[in-house]
Amino acid sequence: RVRSPLDQVFDPQEDDFESPQLFIEPAPSTLDAATNVDDPENPRSDGPQTVSIAGVLAHLGPAFLVSVGYLDPGNWATDVEAGSRFGYSLLWVLVLSNVMSVLLQELASRLGVVTGSHLSEVCREEYMPRKGVVMTMWILAELAIIATDLTVMLGTAIGLNLVTGMPLLVAVILTALDTFLLLAAQTYGMKRLEQITFLFLGVISCCFIAELFFCKPNVKMIFEGIFVPRMPAGSLYIAIGIV
Repeated sequence: RVRSPLDQVFDPQEDDFESPQLFIEPAPSTLDAATNVDDPENPRSDGPQTVSIAGVLAHLGPAFLVSVGYLDPGNWATDVEAGSRFGYSLLWVLVLSNVMSVLLQELASRLGVVTGSHLSEVCREEYMPRKGVVMTMWILAELAIIATDLTVMLGTAIGLNLVTGMPLLVAVILTALDTFLLLAAQTYGMKRLEQITFLFLGVISCCFIAELFFCKPNVKMIFEGIFVPRMPAGSLYIAIGIV
């Protein structure tokens, strides 16, 4: 009889039986894509992984955006008040709060690399059967955002008032408008927003370094304030503001 191609494949009694070959290409690993910093556009490449300055700089944009939290005017206003009222006594609070912040951010970044989701998405997936827990976490997160944004807005408004002498109400309105300017900058792409943020961070960092030369801090008192914890009377609320 005339044998069809299907007979040749599915009839094991024939001598010319050939087992069909099936090749499945392995899916790209998320970890490989995350660890290859040499080629951001094409994360998978053959051969050993190399690290270049250009590849590292291409991934520093989100880091610059996060670092704004350490140099915002709200933090500066609280730290300046702590220094003017209590000297170097609360430096240990400042150092410990930054260490805890770095630890929490590292844990969040590890979570994102492993799961591919950010912290709020993981919490929603984990606690979705208990909607009361999800709603409570959302309300607490919104309150935390309002509290942190309030310090930033007041710090910027007070700074504008001190530098230009404008009324606080006008300064607050201008501070609120700059949020919309940054949102408008996102229409030109995240790279443009990262460049603007890097420019702001550069200006603030240069001003901070210049202030160190002007005020000439006492190095001995700095180390004493860091390694000898003290809580002067009336400093509790300032310490909470630093944290």
